[in-house]
Amino acid sequence: MNNKIITILGSGFINRYLVRNLTKKNYRCIISTRKPYEKLYLKTQATPGAIELLEWKPNNFTALKESIKNSDIVINLIGILYETRKQKFYNIHTTIPEAVAKICSESDVKKFIHISAIGANENSKSLYQKSKFLGEIKALNNFKNTIILRPSVVCGTEDNFTNLFSKLSILPVIPVVGINYKFQPILVNDVADAIVKAIEIKNNEGKIYEIGGPKVISFGDMVKSILKTINKKRFVVPMPMPIAKIQSTITDLLPFPPILTKDQCEILSEADNVVSNNYLTLKDLNIEASNVEEAMKKEVSALQTSFDATQKELEKWKKRAKRAENVLRKHVETSELKRKKIKTEKADLEDQISTLKKRVSGWHAAASLVAKYLFTSALEGKVNENFANIEKNYQQGLLSKADDRNNKLNQFFKELKINNNDLAYNIEQKIWDIWSTHPTDKNLTLKLAEGSKLVVNNQLSKAIVIFTEVINKDPSWAEAWNKRATVLYMIGDYQESQNDINKVLNLEKRHFGALAGQGLVNIQLKNYEKAIESYEKAQEIYPAMQSPKIMIKKIQELINQQLI
Repeated sequence: MNNKIITILGSGFINRYLVRNLTKKNYRCIISTRKPYEKLYLKTQATPGAIELLEWKPNNFTALKESIKNSDIVINLIGILYETRKQKFYNIHTTIPEAVAKICSESDVKKFIHISAIGANENSKSLYQKSKFLGEIKALNNFKNTIILRPSVVCGTEDNFTNLFSKLSILPVIPVVGINYKFQPILVNDVADAIVKAIEIKNNEGKIYEIGGPKVISFGDMVKSILKTINKKRFVVPMPMPIAKIQSTITDLLPFPPILTKDQCEILSEADNVVSNNYLTLKDLNIEASNVEEAMKKEVSALQTSFDATQKELEKWKKRAKRAENVLRKHVETSELKRKKIKTEKADLEDQISTLKKRVSGWHAAASLVAKYLFTSALEGKVNENFANIEKNYQQGLLSKADDRNNKLNQFFKELKINNNDLAYNIEQKIWDIWSTHPTDKNLTLKLAEGSKLVVNNQLSKAIVIFTEVINKDPSWAEAWNKRATVLYMIGDYQESQNDINKVLNLEKRHFGALAGQGLVNIQLKNYEKAIESYEKAQEIYPAMQSPKIMIKKIQELINQQLI
């Protein structure tokens, strides 16, 4: 085995291809990652002992120093495309490369390969691009044997970019921001080859390489190429940058990964993401760039073949499961028949009912008695003369619960006017809890929750089916209409979303969530004054709500600047 040891920081998309190339050349790889137990598949890329996985949490540079001290080469693949509460561009793209370079300078490391990005610029308005540039400078200043690789968009069947637009293909129309913005996409295999070459070529320390594929292509054409590769025909239309910035303001506030951020809008407003010819390129690494489109087609074809084989195997298991289900059903039916044959003495049942009547009062007692009565009737085949009284008490319980629900809502909406964001937020959550709970049917509550989970997992078509089912069972439940309106907006059916929102507001005029959604729909329909009106109504009901404050200001600014 090669005596050279390589420490790789990060275990993302590029790593799998890189490790495969390095181990073929008999390098020993130490991979530092936050969750090594999730990356065990990487060990299958080489012979036993060639790959070691170490747990490393960013900013724990003491542990990192320990993993690097015996390494000949260090490769940094760590990067993020958008910021979160815990992960910021400057820390990931600047602080970490600086710290790694310092450790390399204190150790017997021969080369430090740092992966940056085309477009890195200290004068960029994008925090992503600026942090990338600063990271390069910090690395070069602290370790003279640093080599910088700046790839354009890296493509492969597992990359986030390709898979994002594959997911968006469920929409009939795909809006694209910066449709004429140019990329020079490069195949992930070529990036892995470039890293290996940068290691092996002599006297290239302190150099910067800009690496891109053989073809410069616009953002719009790139999306069309992805759709062609996955055999999907969709309309690709440009989205005006002002509208994109409004939407990115909203998506930045959401808890799940954003489709488009404000920082990415800034990138798309600046220079194209192509090789500048001011730095070394793939040719200087003796690499001829692959045809990305053809390579992707081959990979997709191979994946499809594998998928088809898996589907056939799955069908076999479905048939086996069906047979097992039938056997189980017969056992259940037999057990049910035995249970129904069991008879309880009428005197015992009357004693139990009498005891329950004495111990329990109100709606919960009535509901329990109804259940007991139905069970007794099923066994005895008789109609208990007390059922009419039990049913009466049950209905009174429902009315009492409905009154209690409305009284709580009225009180919460009074308290929602409070000028304290934290308290208002707590009250908001209580209101959402009531809205999301069906007043009488637990099964409908569970159905609504099931649909909401599908939305989070981006299974939008299935979610619409669930919400429609709930609406059909109870058209008077406002929250079911609101949930469906949200999904209709997400798939671009703005008019139908507007219709559902109208249903919500007819049932619950104080629904601030529906009013905010109505504002977004009106923006898409270019009814900007109506959008402002919707946000103002929401703000009147819920003064501490943030989105109306942000959106009213943004829309008015754009109207005043005549950008919309």
